[in-house]
Amino acid sequence: MYLSRAKLTTLLLAALIFWTHPLLAHKEDYLDETLVYVTLGAHEFEPEYWIDYGYGPLGRHFLRHHLAVEYGLRDRWMVEARATEQKIFGGGSSFDSARVETRYRFGAEGSRAVDIAVSAELNSMTTEQGAHRVNIEPRLILSKDFREKLNVTLNLAEELAVNAREAGFAPGGRNSIQRQPVG
Repeated sequence: MYLSRAKLTTLLLAALIFWTHPLLAHKEDYLDETLVYVTLGAHEFEPEYWIDYGYGPLGRHFLRHHLAVEYGLRDRWMVEARATEQKIFGGGSSFDSARVETRYRFGAEGSRAVDIAVSAELNSMTTEQGAHRVNIEPRLILSKDFREKLNVTLNLAEELAVNAREAGFAPGGRNSIQRQPVG
């Protein structure tokens, strides 16, 4: 029996969704570029790998591989390093981006009306023209949990280009409903 690529992909995704067990993970793991208030505990280490597949601005499909490591320096202070490779379909693979980030949170989660954290990031990325761009990005993170199932987070970030004459204010936000494990 022959299965098309689309049918095989659908079957694999269904298997992952329906036959996996809930995992305990750091809330940040699924939020892309919006950082959350939570940090790793002292001396905790978390390796991460994920892929992105999509349709790029130049009209070509891409696949990105991300490899990251996080480490808790203290109970409220952590560092993270990440590197990303991108494959353009019909083209080759190349360096996409890298970053080193540190985050510090002020107090335990839920100890204030609004949880506050700060972050500083140094990142390097390849532009569509193939040039490397280096940025420094300080960020203020404001977060609030409502009844343990709804979280609203606001990121206020200023991206400062190190090797260019431009800067950009990049506010971001997210909200999520957390599924609580049963049992």
